[in-house]
Amino acid sequence: MNLSTTLTMTSSQPDSTAVLAQRIADDMAHLHHRLGDGVSDELGISISYLVEQFALLAAAYRSPAERENHP
Repeated sequence: MNLSTTLTMTSSQPDSTAVLAQRIADDMAHLHHRLGDGVSDELGISISYLVEQFALLAAAYRSPAERENHP
């Protein structure tokens, strides 16, 4: 199975970084749900771990008001 992800970020506002990181986390969670644990084995890294890391990145870049809306 060939799986490729390209992420290109330029200078952006923290709120857009939070949105982007959350979208990546959501997309990776969807991918993991559809492909199962086998994809983690083939990639050599846990997709669940990556989802968690991108969710934490999103949380770090959210404004205080947004943090109240995203537990």
